[in-house]
Order: sequence, then C-alpha cells, then structure tokens
Amino acid sequence: MFRRLPLAGVLLAFPVLTWAAVPSTIPFQSRLVDANGAPVAAGTAVQFSIFGVESGGTALWGPETHTVTPVNGVVSAFLGDGDTPDPIDPSVFAGGDRFLEISIGGETLTPRIRMSSSGYAFRAESVSAGSIDGTALANNAVTGAKIQDGSITAADLGINSVTATQIAGGSVGNSELASNAVTLAKVATNAVDGSRIVDGSVASADLANSAVTGAKIASGTITSTNLGTNSVTAAAIAASAVGNSELGTNAVNASKISDEPGAAFAFNNTDVNLPLGTATSVESRAISVPTAGFVIAIGSAAISTSQIPFINNEFFVSVNTSVANNDDNMVRWFMPGNASAGVFRNSLTAVSVTAVSAGSTTFHTVVEMDEGTSATVLDANLALIFVPTASYAVFCLKKKKKKK
Repeated sequence: MFRRLPLAGVLLAFPVLTWAAVPSTIPFQSRLVDANGAPVAAGTAVQFSIFGVESGGTALWGPETHTVTPVNGVVSAFLGDGDTPDPIDPSVFAGGDRFLEISIGGETLTPRIRMSSSGYAFRAESVSAGSIDGTALANNAVTGAKIQDGSITAADLGINSVTATQIAGGSVGNSELASNAVTLAKVATNAVDGSRIVDGSVASADLANSAVTGAKIASGTITSTNLGTNSVTAAAIAASAVGNSELGTNAVNASKISDEPGAAFAFNNTDVNLPLGTATSVESRAISVPTAGFVIAIGSAAISTSQIPFINNEFFVSVNTSVANNDDNMVRWFMPGNASAGVFRNSLTAVSVTAVSAGSTTFHTVVEMDEGTSATVLDANLALIFVPTASYAVFCLKKKKKKK
C-alpha cells in the first residue's frame, strides 16, 4: 500500500491558462512512500488525473503517466508533460473545484487532492480595461455576440471587407451609390426596364453603336424627318419592295435602265479561221436574270469557203451554253465534192430556248467544219431575250443529224 506524506513548504498550484505564451503544465511535489514508510523507488510509474468531483465521476484530464525519480523521497513532476505529454487545456478549469487523483502501481490513493490557485491567479478573474490587445486574442475568438450593436464604424472596416454576401438584398439605395459607380458591367441583361428610366433622359451619347435594333423601334414610328440624307442604302431595301407607287415622276432615267436582264446582244466582225472537226465559239454573251425563266437565243454566222473538186464541205451552226455543238438546235450547210470549184459564202442561223436560274448565264454561237479544207467565219452575232415566266413561246427545232 502506498501513501502520500505532507511535504512542508510544498504547494500544489495551477495558473489560469489564458495566454498562449503561458505553459500548459502544473507543478506537483510530494513525498510518496510505501506501507513500510520507504520512499518509492526510482523508475516507478505514477499516474495523475484531474476530476471535477472529490470521488467518482469522469476524469476531465488524464490519466497521464510519469516515470519518477525521487530525490530524498520527494517526487517532483509537471502535470501535462508526462512520459507522453498531454498538455492541460484551460477548459479543464472552466467550472468549480478540481481534484487531483494519484495512482501508483495500479493502486489509487485516496482521498483525491483538492487543487487550489496561487494568490496572483485570482487576478485573472478581473482583467484591467484595455489590457487585452490583438496578440492576446485567438483566431475567431470575437464572435458577433461579443460585438456591441452599432459599434462598428467605417474606420473599423478594411478595404474590400464588405462583399456582396454581407449586403442585404435591396439595402443599397441611391444615397449609397457614388457618382458613376454603376457601369455597364454592373447591370444585368434586361435588368433595366422602362419603369426604371426617366422619360427623356436617354440621349444619343448614352446609346452604344448598333444598340437600337429593329425590335426596339415601334412599327410605323419612323418618318421621313427621322431619316438622314442618303441614309437608306440598297442593302436596307428588301427585294421587290420598290413598286410603282414608291417611284417618283421621272425617277428612272436612261442611266438606271440596263440592257439586262431583258435582252442582250453581241456582234463579231473579226474573221475567225475554222479548224477541221473542232467546235469553235465565234461569239459569246452573258445575260444576268433576277429570277428563273427562259432565254431565247438567236445565233448567226456568215461562212466563206473555197470549193475544191472531189472534196465535200460540211458546216454546223448551233447555240449552246458551252463550246460544243447542240444537236437540239443545230443547222447544217453541205456542199458535195462534185460542185463547181470556186469561193462560196452562206449565212446560217440557229435558235434555242433554254431554261435558266436567277444569276448570270453565258451563251455561245458555235460553228464546226466537219468536212472541207479551209473556211472562215466573216461575221457572227448572238441575240438573247429573257422571258421571266413559265408561259413562253415554244420553238420546235427539228433535230439535224450529221451526214457522213
């Protein structure tokens, strides 16, 4: 059996652990002996625990083991710094009396020792005004409940300390806004409606380029006085929007009327030598039309050839959208080899009706010398007439076959 003997002049004391700089340990000193009065041996394991009641209950701290080395039978230890240190938290003493329990070799000494404070520790219950500065406060120590209502002023707030989450909805009024504080980036899309804008307050300088779209303009509200000189360009006028009623007297002069798409014509009086067996474009012309319809093409060529006995001469003239004979409208001039020798001339005309789409289409007067020795096209022409309707004169052209 072990017991603790009083030690004259030794005090078990504990501080109030308020400041982070104060050690979280409590000094202990006592003379521990066994049943025969012999001091405990060096290397003895002693356990310490702190309770809130004199007997029973649950330990508020500990047990913490100390392997002691007595000096003249006196055991000294720092509670909170044992073999495995367990620092004493200030919350252990947040209450009434506290009692220290000692165990040696599995035997608990009774009664528990009532712990007392040192004389100066009483001062901790009464902190002097102004004595607590920033270094004394732990992080997050000051909660809303510790701050007096209305005591925080603008001088207490750091730069950018008030974020949107700190501002109550609808609490920012006109008086809280500085001049020019609200930029375009602060205004949500469609956030400002007509009820928020003072009548007559939006000037030209307030409108961004291209800000006013057609959807923002009430139907029928734009008059001629609202339009600037030359403000209506061709790109702004819808197709077919300008009718007879929109044209003023003498508005259309000769320079405004084109020979297309109604009709187009081309003439070539430069001599063109014809190669044997190759289709040749002796005249061409493009016609531009605004819509689908039909083009009536009339192509003519004046051909001159020298007749040589026993050699046939054969020529074909047609109108086509490519440089190739068109069997659908091709016309033929044939001179047999037994014809008299000499120079002969003939003019051939081909006619076609071709369906076209809106846009530009090029037509050719095509001549081919299928047989012969030499020939020249002296004059060639091409006339094009556009008919913008499905109702058109049908020209039946008998298909001509080449004679071999």
